[in-house]
Amino acid sequence: MRTDTRTLDECLRNRAQSIPKIPLLAYPDVVSNEYIDYDAETLNRMVDRGARYYLKVLPQRKEEDENGETVALLGVSNLEYIITFLALQRLGLPCLFLSTRLADNAFLHLLETCKCSHVIAHPAFQPAMLRAKKTVSDLQILPFVSSTKLTISEDDTATERTEAPFLDPARQSGKLSHIIHSSGSTGLPKPVEIRYGSSIIRSGVQFEPTDYGFTCLPLFHNYGLYTLNFAIQSGIKGIFPAGEQPLTGSRLLQGLKKTKAKMLYCVPYTLKTLTEAEGGIDVLKSLKQVTLAGSSCPESLGNLVSDAGVNIMNYYGSTETGNIMRRSPDQWNWLQLFPTVERTITFEQRGGEESDLFECIALPDHRLNGSPNREDGSYTTKDLFRRHSDDPTKWKYIGRLDDTIVLSNGEKANPVAIEDAVRQNPYVSEAVVFGAERASLGLLVIASERCAKEGLSDEDVIRAILKDVEIGNESSPAYARINGDSIIVKKYGTTWPKTDKGNIIRAAFVEKFSDDINRFYEELDQNTTQAAEELVNGYEDIEKVVRCTVAEELKMTDSNISNTVDFFSLGCDSLGAINIRRRLLRKVDIKGQRLGNNAVFEHPTVDTLTQYLAKLNMGEVLEERRPEAELLELLDRYSDFSYKAPEVPIDTPASEVVVLTGATGSLGSHILGQLLQKPDVHRVYCLVRARSLRSARNRVLTALEHAQVLQDLNDAELAKFVAWPCDLSASDLGLGYVAFMELTETVTAVIHSAWFVNFNLDVHSFEEMQIRGTYNLLSMCLKSQLKTPPSFSFVSSISAAFGYVSSDPIPETLPPLRSGVGVPIMGYARSKLVAEHLCGVAAEKTGLATRILRVGQIIGDLRSGVWNTLEAWPLTVQSALSIGALPVAGKTDEGEEDEVCRWLPVNTTASVVIDLSIPISKRLANGSGYSNGTSDHKKEIEVYNIQHPTPLLWKRDILPVFRRAGLVFESVPIQEWMRRVEANDDPHTNPAIRLIDFFQAKYGKRRDGKPVTWDERRIDWADSDQHNVLKNSKTLREVEPVSKELLTRLIEYWMGIWGAAK
Repeated sequence: MRTDTRTLDECLRNRAQSIPKIPLLAYPDVVSNEYIDYDAETLNRMVDRGARYYLKVLPQRKEEDENGETVALLGVSNLEYIITFLALQRLGLPCLFLSTRLADNAFLHLLETCKCSHVIAHPAFQPAMLRAKKTVSDLQILPFVSSTKLTISEDDTATERTEAPFLDPARQSGKLSHIIHSSGSTGLPKPVEIRYGSSIIRSGVQFEPTDYGFTCLPLFHNYGLYTLNFAIQSGIKGIFPAGEQPLTGSRLLQGLKKTKAKMLYCVPYTLKTLTEAEGGIDVLKSLKQVTLAGSSCPESLGNLVSDAGVNIMNYYGSTETGNIMRRSPDQWNWLQLFPTVERTITFEQRGGEESDLFECIALPDHRLNGSPNREDGSYTTKDLFRRHSDDPTKWKYIGRLDDTIVLSNGEKANPVAIEDAVRQNPYVSEAVVFGAERASLGLLVIASERCAKEGLSDEDVIRAILKDVEIGNESSPAYARINGDSIIVKKYGTTWPKTDKGNIIRAAFVEKFSDDINRFYEELDQNTTQAAEELVNGYEDIEKVVRCTVAEELKMTDSNISNTVDFFSLGCDSLGAINIRRRLLRKVDIKGQRLGNNAVFEHPTVDTLTQYLAKLNMGEVLEERRPEAELLELLDRYSDFSYKAPEVPIDTPASEVVVLTGATGSLGSHILGQLLQKPDVHRVYCLVRARSLRSARNRVLTALEHAQVLQDLNDAELAKFVAWPCDLSASDLGLGYVAFMELTETVTAVIHSAWFVNFNLDVHSFEEMQIRGTYNLLSMCLKSQLKTPPSFSFVSSISAAFGYVSSDPIPETLPPLRSGVGVPIMGYARSKLVAEHLCGVAAEKTGLATRILRVGQIIGDLRSGVWNTLEAWPLTVQSALSIGALPVAGKTDEGEEDEVCRWLPVNTTASVVIDLSIPISKRLANGSGYSNGTSDHKKEIEVYNIQHPTPLLWKRDILPVFRRAGLVFESVPIQEWMRRVEANDDPHTNPAIRLIDFFQAKYGKRRDGKPVTWDERRIDWADSDQHNVLKNSKTLREVEPVSKELLTRLIEYWMGIWGAAK
């Protein structure tokens, strides 16, 4: 392919001279519908005629002009559209491509942003432009040149001018060629400017002259335009179906056969249409290649055609980045970067340190169409990928960052797997998962034409798609799955918001069907779906219903569920609990009373749940349970610790072998790095949430790199850690028998640092993975085959002691759980408190050496200042950018005072944890830590409050440093700051709103308007006794005060991240 041309118009002129009779374009005749070929010479003359036509109605561009006046195109992708674009290229007038699916406000936004006063519009879209003209008064609306004016006849006179004004291609370099725009799926569409030279295709791929390409993409999309450019530049015919006709499967198949096309360019939706047409798979198999673009291809569809022998070519790119990835040679659904962009494209982890999702980022050196969206010159695509577990060069597209649905318990769900699986069903036109800020997900399905023809009811449609739902569920975490009770069906013919590529506009879709969605969730809390006589009454019948419902959800037989077995020990999870509650509401008469959202969590056996429902059935009004009762119940559920000494105990290793959880977190990364550098540590087992051994190790290495710890470790030190994928909620930790036994035979210490951080959740949301995970880790220690048992160090939080009602410092002891003593208000803190008591019970019952490491506010490390911007303090500081203010008042009842900040750098905190967790000489001197379970051998638990012994003051010490570092803000009283935060509920423009409940509790006001009690207001400012920790940790005894230099590094790190996110 020639690369010496500088503009598309120059290329077309060259083709007309070098290959005048070679067809470059095929388009169907409007009358006969037969495809007509247009050779290079004819196409060039048609463009010339079009250019002369538009010269009469558009402002002429002069050679010396920087850019010509921008002209918008709005219409279907027909022959006139193609010629018009090429004619504007010849005249040097930049073209603004407008999607035909835009709303009026989007049209106005683009016309005004691009300063466009001329629009060439198809008659069908002129009314929209007339509405726009009411706002853009100088807008001139012009028709497309008619095909009759473009026709080249044999009797053209020699006197007719054959060429339009010629613009020197050499002088066009870098000037504006055309403008395309983003889909606007998350807001108003964004214009992207394309310069001359950017659209010249320099491909190393070899094509045959007869590799005709059939394009099913509109020309106002980048890839559709690419196929036109490719035809002209390569000299290989491009085929375009009639723009005015719908792309039905039969019409497309007929076009492919008639034109003898060998290449097909389409979106996945079109591919689905072809597979459903009679003979479609056979025609697709006959093609040399099917290239997919515009959106991700559902795996079920891709597997279907790939397994049938269709050669799929899968690409990834965006308007801004260009084409940057293609399918790997051996797997159609995994992508690899083109070698030419490997140094200019990177992937950054998203969704927290435990996530396996990465966003694609174009670095400053990448050749970008349009402007960067980070201050450092890079560009964030907002496209999420998952890295291959065995080949780090392969990436699988998951979906948009905007697609992620955050449930009310803080879990993040990506709906794409389920949606893609269901969309392939012939009875489905569209399928969209919903459930943001709800306890569970639902699915809204729009029925296809086939449903209407066959007369299917909503129930029939649900039954027809259940297998596809299950396929999608297999690729989704348990909390993100859909069941048959969670599906809404809308009739065929229902319209929905979507882009030109057929992709849903998620926010607009959810808004359009908000009434249906709200009604769906309202009905979950009611049992009005059944008549009263159909509801179950009486204890025995209720017990049968409970047993059957639980068995159905857990896919077990009734006989395998005893009355006293815990549902969660049988594999029930949070979504299972929601589903059980939902079904019981439809089966049991609770006399109009409310069935609590946590009913299954709080009554997790057949007996207890039946008793609870029976009381409601009898009309008893149940008193609200006190929070300490809930915590005691959780504690009782996981307190059955026991120990049996090994028959042939194994000698305790001379060096430490450590199990570490949370190694992918900030603190965990620093703990791991420092453990690996200790000569007396032989091995560290990192238990990680991952899908494979390789993925687990890669996640740990990525975390070490992010924390800037990896650079300090040599190969010998890195060889000391093993990363295993785990499931802490499983009794064997999800490791299997062999790996689990390896731990019991080698481990000398456990440091449990993994915990889900979310201040908005109820304590029951932490039961499955966190509380039960702590119990399982303790139980693993009790199964040790060593002479000297592993010690157990639980990294807790100072917030666990915020129920301590006293003006004295928080003591280094376990707070009691009894009536009359307050418990923390946050579910996060309550879950930590339960886990602390689990450790205490284990120590008391078995003599296991356990210690509680209550950590206060951790900040960035001393060297780099890396501090997660989604934590509470960084979000507080970020409000200086979003609302222009920071709070400066204290929180006591006596009046305003400065806020105490006991901030401790993360690397220092890690050193303190190791000081307290790996005291080898002390462990060896004490010998075995097990008892026979009698009171004579009780072991007192060690509790340490890990906070900086030298506090900072927020207003006096911290804010002045932030100001000097360049942060601009107004200091305002707390209530004024809260008012400003609450005034903007958009988390994208005002990230602080994400923790509004936390801030309301912290600063003395709750959403229900009630005052916050004293114990609810003990947040990170609380004072604590540190006698034990200072006695046992040399690191904390010698720690330096937090310096102004470190505070400056913190704000500089945050500002770099926030600037990038703009």
